[in-house]
Amino acid sequence: MKRVRTGWLARRRRSARGGEAPGAPAATVPLAEGLARCAAHADALAGSGDRHRRDRAAALRRLLSEHPEAAALPPGWSTARPALLDALLAAGEAALAGEQEDGLRLAVTIADTVLTERGGSRGGWRLRARALDALGEDVTAAAAWERYLALRPEPVPELSARAAGLRASAAHRGELLRELRERYPRAAEFTGGGATELWADGLARDAAGDWAGAAPRLVAALRTMAERPLHAAETSAALTEFMDRFLLRHREETGGPLTGCAALFAHYADHVRLRAQAPVPDPTLGAARAVGVGDLRSLVAGRSVCVVAEGSSGESAGDGYDLVVRCDAFRPGRAGPGARADLHVTTPAAPDGWAEPVGTRIILCEQDEPWKRAVRERLVPGAQHRVGDASLRWPLRTLGGGPWPASPGTALHVLWLLDFLDVCPRLDAVGLGLPDRPHERDWLAARATDRTDTRISLR
Repeated sequence: MKRVRTGWLARRRRSARGGEAPGAPAATVPLAEGLARCAAHADALAGSGDRHRRDRAAALRRLLSEHPEAAALPPGWSTARPALLDALLAAGEAALAGEQEDGLRLAVTIADTVLTERGGSRGGWRLRARALDALGEDVTAAAAWERYLALRPEPVPELSARAAGLRASAAHRGELLRELRERYPRAAEFTGGGATELWADGLARDAAGDWAGAAPRLVAALRTMAERPLHAAETSAALTEFMDRFLLRHREETGGPLTGCAALFAHYADHVRLRAQAPVPDPTLGAARAVGVGDLRSLVAGRSVCVVAEGSSGESAGDGYDLVVRCDAFRPGRAGPGARADLHVTTPAAPDGWAEPVGTRIILCEQDEPWKRAVRERLVPGAQHRVGDASLRWPLRTLGGGPWPASPGTALHVLWLLDFLDVCPRLDAVGLGLPDRPHERDWLAARATDRTDTRISLR
């Protein structure tokens, strides 16, 4: 019988008593609470013989001794006490050393303490991204990397690639879980059960030779883990354990051939590969360079931007703007300023505009696979110098825009993104009008500073 790796299960039982999972959105951690956790952690490290733990304890004691009265400071303390902010970040860096789980969790706490005080802290988002990345929290690590990149004045291609790889890895894991639910429909019978109990029951049934009864319970446990705020690293460990068992049982039943399992193992392989390394550049892009959120921020920073909605000629759009954004299908009109298209934002369904030469082309798509097909099949070689990467596939989700009742149109999505980046001194929309959907109309009306029959200004 194959040896069972269940260390993650014991860790889950312990962590269930330890509070919020580190993959949750940036938590509000007041300074006093953050310092109290640092003090408790330093006490727990007393007498440790491990070098990384000793160094971490020394950094925490230094933080606490140099700022003994800090816990009493009111919000806004970073303006008068920038040295305290630097000391917190230094302690967070020390907590990362050795990539030990308790240190990484403390680093997340310290990052959240910094971000509670100063939400636009590059150092805070970088610390949070590094800690979550090391903990295996793919989606939240990618979000933190993207926030960090959006705050930088210049792009960092390798970090953009890392964030894209983490998101792609998580997407493949999601597709793998969907395939498993379809293969084992009985898993739906166990919806609502506790992940730990379902997993233990499944392992026991498999050990007794009842794979038919074990598999649906194990898949139900995996689904519960993925849908609740558990630790992603433990979910991945459980998924690896399941795939090992699935492979072994399938070979026992069929004698070796993996008939009908290609999609399962393809998604699993891509999940593991992309988690370990950044995506390989797509050869179909030709000479075009992939750009992420941080790159786009650098491109539009300090520049006046006009967003031209689909169906509008926008003949005057080039007048007085540094950048003109065209949406969905478009055909430039007569020659001259009104024909400008510096950036094209489109969707896989758009019939036209793909061959028009632009500096940057971004494809918006809620689903990962249709987006990949559009990148490979719809882009025209040489028609763009830059192509939006996976971090720009659906910014409303990747940058934390919250749930919208329905997917916004392309022009409104672009406006949301540029409003979020908040680096354009002038931002206008031409040919958009007020949307029919109340949520979209309210969002636009709340941000509009001026409006004519053809133009809405947000800056």
